Amino acid sequence: MFVCLSSGASPRYRQDILRALAMPHGASLQFRYQSKWIAPSVLEKIKNAKVGNSPALIAYIDQTVPGQTPELIPCRFATISEASVHGTTVSLVLNLKEIALASNLQAFNAEMQTQCSGTLPSWQSGSLVGHYWLEVLPGPTTLTASENISDWEAVVTQLGAHEEFSNEGGFYAVLGMSRLESDKTAQLKKGRYELASGTEYELRIYHYSPGSGPLNTRLTLATSSPWLVFTTNPLLMLDSRYDLKRLRIKTGKPSSKEPAILSVLRSESGTETPELQFDLPVAVRSNFWWTLVYGVVLGLLLAAPQIVAALYNPLLPKKNVWLISATSGAVGLVTGIFAAFGLKKNP
Repeated sequence: MFVCLSSGASPRYRQDILRALAMPHGASLQFRYQSKWIAPSVLEKIKNAKVGNSPALIAYIDQTVPGQTPELIPCRFATISEASVHGTTVSLVLNLKEIALASNLQAFNAEMQTQCSGTLPSWQSGSLVGHYWLEVLPGPTTLTASENISDWEAVVTQLGAHEEFSNEGGFYAVLGMSRLESDKTAQLKKGRYELASGTEYELRIYHYSPGSGPLNTRLTLATSSPWLVFTTNPLLMLDSRYDLKRLRIKTGKPSSKEPAILSVLRSESGTETPELQFDLPVAVRSNFWWTLVYGVVLGLLLAAPQIVAALYNPLLPKKNVWLISATSGAVGLVTGIFAAFGLKKNP
């Protein structure tokens, strides 16, 4: 198993841990590392394209106290879907899986030190040395994989006990999306939600604050797609220590499958510009048969005047009446169907 560590040494690294806990099962999260922080054996596998579809563990590393052995807090299991070398850096995409909970952090850290054989980051002569992306074999046995929200709370509580997260009041998790008044959650398929057309959905977000941090986080959902319409306020206030937030979205009726993006943005006050947290890809399925019926009806309405005029024209031979009617009907149907599918390219 690969282990991907992120510290709180910069706001971006800290946000990576928050995102790893916030995004739904099946979502894709990108990490990046300088090559010098990657174990040589892992770097060799990356260059030889041997890391795809491999299991991984995302963990926070607390390295805030020089001279003290850094502590690891496991957060999320994942699968590496791709990794790319760019000069002296490497980017990897992680497909998120279950929450990773170590009920006994001391036992977990001892096991990791043993399996990593001294390659974990550590303080030496006042500087950090070691690797932040490494491989452990056979892998930790002191972890529990869970989808239970109480275990997510336990991980959040473990993080909140550390200085870099002690003032965090905006831990949250996207629990999923389901049709309105349905308990069946839509599953992410290849990293995106597949939504039915002309249907209202409910997106559920749970937030929890284990400490005394400020409760002023604001989440805003946004989209540029005309096929997604918010039917409730897309601004969510995380102004209590815990709560379940609900947001409703209605899909349009495209004639073909249409891609869309739901963006989650965050701010800590009403004055600062919201910062993008992550995107949730969406596909709105087509409404082919409804559009076809609409086109047929439209075609008949277009053809009706010519057909009626031909039928009630006493000067036209009967053979010509049927020919005009058939031609008008066929042309009208083709025109109506083409028009319908063209019109339904936009809501």
